[in-house]
Amino acid sequence: MNFFGSCFSRFVLPGAVFLFCLTTSFAQTNTAEMVGTVQDTSGAVLPGATVIANPQASGLTVERVTGDQGEFLLPALPVGEHTLIAELPGFKRLVRQGIVLRVGQRASLDLVLELGEITESITVTSNVFIIQKSNAEINDIIENERVVEPGTWLGLVATAG
Repeated sequence: MNFFGSCFSRFVLPGAVFLFCLTTSFAQTNTAEMVGTVQDTSGAVLPGATVIANPQASGLTVERVTGDQGEFLLPALPVGEHTLIAELPGFKRLVRQGIVLRVGQRASLDLVLELGEITESITVTSNVFIIQKSNAEINDIIENERVVEPGTWLGLVATAG
């Protein structure tokens, strides 16, 4: 094996694989998810309720039906502001507006439906900070200018190239 082939197999190929894995892992973290339960006013869980998430920016709709314990999971939602709708025949429709999701967030939401016709609707508008109960992780988006600052090791690498 010549010098070029040896360098390629030892350095270039592993470096390319590392960069590919690094970029694909970052590409998967630009979403968030909502989890929770749907209950009635007495605290009983409501299986079979429809839960709908409407991201404001994209216009796409994600719809799920609650499980046996009234639980729901809405995965891979785009970050930003959402409207959440929960409905079940025999109950008033619940509409929650102003739910803001951040990158990598797992928002826990407990929804309470009141008895009534589905044609009646309860709309809750809020800009409340949603507590992430599943872990203590904090995520945020950092602009490139803040990451590559002069005097830091990353700034030195960026200016050297």
